Amino acid sequence: MRQYFVLFSALSLFLSACGSVEVSIVTPPPATATEPVAAGSVLVDDAAEAEGEPEAVAAPRWDALGELYFFTTTVNPTTGIAGLPYQLVRLPGSCIVGLAECPQLEPVITPFRWHTSADALSWSTNGNFAALAYPDDPMVQSRIWLFDPAAGSWTSLFELPYIDSPSWSPDGNWILFYGIDEQEAQSVYAIQRDGSGLKTLLDLSSLPDQGTPYVLDGWIGGNIVLRPDWVDAGVQATRYLVSLADGQVQPMPETLAVKEQFKFSNDGAWLAYDEYNYESMEHTFFVAQADGANPRELGRFVTDTDWFPFVWSPDSNRLAFVQDDRGPGKGATLHVNVINRDGTELREVSRPRDTAGGMMFSPDGRFLLVNTSVQTGRRLLVVNLETLEQHILQDPGLSLEIDGFMPSWRK
Repeated sequence: MRQYFVLFSALSLFLSACGSVEVSIVTPPPATATEPVAAGSVLVDDAAEAEGEPEAVAAPRWDALGELYFFTTTVNPTTGIAGLPYQLVRLPGSCIVGLAECPQLEPVITPFRWHTSADALSWSTNGNFAALAYPDDPMVQSRIWLFDPAAGSWTSLFELPYIDSPSWSPDGNWILFYGIDEQEAQSVYAIQRDGSGLKTLLDLSSLPDQGTPYVLDGWIGGNIVLRPDWVDAGVQATRYLVSLADGQVQPMPETLAVKEQFKFSNDGAWLAYDEYNYESMEHTFFVAQADGANPRELGRFVTDTDWFPFVWSPDSNRLAFVQDDRGPGKGATLHVNVINRDGTELREVSRPRDTAGGMMFSPDGRFLLVNTSVQTGRRLLVVNLETLEQHILQDPGLSLEIDGFMPSWRK
């Protein structure tokens, strides 16, 4: 059975570690990127059916709060069940947060058809490009696509039988992804933005069979973080750093390797992590220096689950996190909180039904976007962190029959 991995972006940081194990880099046959494809074009044989599709649309007028990209699909308002067709759309950031009236949803035209849902677009640090993995057909090859919003074009970089969601190196030059080849081998690949320099960075069978499959947790400096996806209770799993430059593998420093969940700040100077006590069902939330030194306890929160998602603000000064206190007799309420990095000004900012679609700060850090759900489907909830006013995103193209999900915010 194929194992499917989730890729999470991390941010630039220098870490030193000991005990390296050299792993040779195996480079697959050269892959040639296709020429940029106009977004109205089609790469399959049914091009005739695509006649009359809209022309490629370049990036819209500049907005100080960037653009929000997300997927929509129709929903049965009675059952709440989503169905085809899927569509990728975008809106200006200022309308997302309620500072301007929203225009009609702007479809992002692609050279492929949406036959199933996709993960959110993965944006380079500067917001100039996005990467997406998407299959040509549910049962055949997947491709890594590069989206250039300024030109409104899509470029196919590489294909394999299966490719998982990509992430970017901090410098925006490399795209990292997990893939399965024709021989069912599972590997970590890296390819440059222009489609050159493809290399098999790591054959995952070279790592110890400890809690496999391994999950890619993103980047730390020039290294990729790998962690076992499943480990037995009480077993201390080893995380690894894999060098992009030479493929060397080394264990992470013990101060970080034992943390179940951690995220580096956007400036790479700080580390937030959560420790969970399964007996007391209590989360202890910490912020430390990037190497794990001098941890500061931000607070302790009792929940009904070990689930404790959190995100950093763009300026690395605040964190948003979810306290899940749902349980028998407690109703279906989550507590979305925001706290300063130094542990001050803890505030509850929202009580959505769920945050299954994730949450993110606006580029200026003044708003929080929560992908929640209501009885009729998934919605985009926006919270003003200064006034605590909140609203469900509304647009002339959004109705109770439209499901909005998998958002990504381009700077």
